[in-house]
Amino acid sequence: MRPLKSAYYPPRARWYGRFLSGGQSLLRRLPLEHLRLPGGFNLRQFALALAVPGYVFFILGRARLGRTILSAYGCFFLIALVWLGSSLANLAFGLMVALHAMSWASLLETWLQPAGWQRRLLLALFAALLVATVVYLPAQRYVQSRLVAPLRIGGATLLVVPTRELSLRPGLAAVFRVDEGGAPGLRIRQGFLVAEILGQSGDRIRFQQGNYLVNEQRRTALPQMPVDGEWVVPENHWFIWPFSSIGIQGNLNALDPITANMTLRGLALVPKSTVVGRPLRWWFWRKLYVP
Repeated sequence: MRPLKSAYYPPRARWYGRFLSGGQSLLRRLPLEHLRLPGGFNLRQFALALAVPGYVFFILGRARLGRTILSAYGCFFLIALVWLGSSLANLAFGLMVALHAMSWASLLETWLQPAGWQRRLLLALFAALLVATVVYLPAQRYVQSRLVAPLRIGGATLLVVPTRELSLRPGLAAVFRVDEGGAPGLRIRQGFLVAEILGQSGDRIRFQQGNYLVNEQRRTALPQMPVDGEWVVPENHWFIWPFSSIGIQGNLNALDPITANMTLRGLALVPKSTVVGRPLRWWFWRKLYVP
C-alpha cells in the first residue's frame, strides 16, 4: 500500500529552478525602471509602447486618444478573427496595422523630432513598413501555417486547419494540393481541391456499372467513374474522387482508354504528402461552405 502524501509536503525543486531564480535576481539588479531612453521612456514603457497599440499616447498624456486607438484596435481584431477569409476581415487587418503603425510613428517622433510634414509623412510610412514586416507578416505566416488558413477554392473561401496526414481517415474531407498536369487534349490546373477520403493504402477498389466497391463494400458510383476495372491503393496514398472541385480543361472521355485510365489513377490515388489540411464547417457561429 502506497504511503499517503501530506498536502503540506513542499514540492521538490525542479532542475531548472536555479536558472529561474537566477534570472529573476538578475532582473531585480538591473536598473530597468531608472534607465532612460531618448524621449524620456524607461525600458518598461518602451516595451509596452511597442507591443500595445495606443499605449504611447497614455505616456504622452493623451489618454483619450490612447483609449480610442486601443478600443478601435480591439474591434478590428474581433472582426478580422470572426470573419477570417472575407474582404471585411482583410480590411480590418489592414486597419490594425495602420493603428499600430500610428503608435510606432508617434514613439519614433519623440526620439527623432522631425520638422515639417514631409519628414513626418516619411516617418509614418517607415513605421508602417517596419510594423508590418516585423510583427504582422510573421504573425500571419505563423497563424496560417500552424492554426488556420483561408483558401480560395472553386469560387468559395474555405478555412483550412493544417493537419498531419496521420490524423486523417476514410470518411473525412480534406484539402489536397494539385500540381499542373494532364494529357494531350486535357489540362489539369494547379491549385487546391476538397474531396472526401474514400479509401486508404491497401484498399482494393473495384468499379462496376453504377457502383464501385471498396474492399467489397458497395457504394454508388460518382460522376465520371470507370464502369469496370480494379485498383489497389498504393502505400502512403489516399483514394479520393476529386471531380466536383478540380479544374479540368478538355474532354476526359475523348482520351484513349489507356491514357484515360492513367489520368484517372493520377487524380484519384493521391500521395499523402499532398494533404494541406481539413476544411472547417463552422467558424464561431458562421457555417462555412465545404464542397
